[in-house]
Amino acid sequence: MTRQRTESITLAGQLVHLTRKPIRSVRLKVTRDGQLMVSAPPQVSLTQLAAFIASKEDWISSQQRRRQQEAADQDRLVDGGALKLWGQWLPVHRRIGRAGVQSDSESRIIISAHDDLGAERAVRSWRADQVAERAPQYVMRWAPVIGIFPTLIRTRWMTSRWGSCNFKTGVITLNTQLSRYPETALEYVVVHELVHLVHPDHSGQFWDLVARILPDHVNRSAVLRV
Repeated sequence: MTRQRTESITLAGQLVHLTRKPIRSVRLKVTRDGQLMVSAPPQVSLTQLAAFIASKEDWISSQQRRRQQEAADQDRLVDGGALKLWGQWLPVHRRIGRAGVQSDSESRIIISAHDDLGAERAVRSWRADQVAERAPQYVMRWAPVIGIFPTLIRTRWMTSRWGSCNFKTGVITLNTQLSRYPETALEYVVVHELVHLVHPDHSGQFWDLVARILPDHVNRSAVLRV
């Protein structure tokens, strides 16, 4: 078995963490903290790698900017930090105690927990409650217009979808992270999934109905980058 080796070098003006692997082609990856990871076959020279990286300069820069934006948008669940609720940043106060989240009269978010993991779990549960509390008003507003009601609205922490719909059972699931965005985005996802109860695919009929209900749906979905 060929042993992999990694080295940090500068190529085409970029600090690169290069790993030699028995693979067929060069692979690039920008990590969450903006580092450029390169995997390459042993036979590819540094000159060839530098030229390849230079040809991908625009892509690398866009990915690094995206990672910087994502890092800046992360909740900071420490005392004096901040978290985003319905599109607004609110100050965080941490204290030791039984896990839970609440707000005070000064619009601070009070997070009680014994450690960081407990704080993260408490915030996830709290976000689920926030979405579960706000979503029904939009279901009741638009389900009669669409002409169909879901059998159940659920919330779940998801990493790849803002919502999902089971066409057969009528169950709609909403991502609890929607509570970080303006409520207009939550309304859009609710409408999106309700329309799926009528049109299970993304056909022209599906988008026509979404547009009739929410003419500004493109702007709403852009907030979620979907």
